[in-house]
Amino acid sequence: MKYLKCYKCLKNKPVDAFAKGGHAKGRDGKQLWCRQCMSSNLRYNRHNLTAEQYEKLLQEQDYKCAICYKPFPSLSQTHIDHDHNCCPQEQSCDKCRRGIICQSCNHGLGNFQDDRWILQNAIEYLTRYKK
Repeated sequence: MKYLKCYKCLKNKPVDAFAKGGHAKGRDGKQLWCRQCMSSNLRYNRHNLTAEQYEKLLQEQDYKCAICYKPFPSLSQTHIDHDHNCCPQEQSCDKCRRGIICQSCNHGLGNFQDDRWILQNAIEYLTRYKK
């Protein structure tokens, strides 16, 4: 199996750990950074965080979701939650960043449109039908 060195984490990884193309092509027409480093970098830049700030947030939350308090199954499945009324789409700033949540809670908030009234109705609904 052929390996390439990632210029970000400096680890030798299998060729399939690197995406094709892009503006920063290296040998074999692959990205210079592995997929994992590329993903991490996008997450940090998108949410105006450094890797150190992200790690600090995770430590403050004891590496658990800020909503359900369950440990993250993997750090690649974490989501940086933010108030969508402050920053558009997937961007966030220091003012609107709320915490790091798991994929299930992120989907839940999205499905409930971050609406407290809908969430409160869901709580009342579940309470009403509690067995």
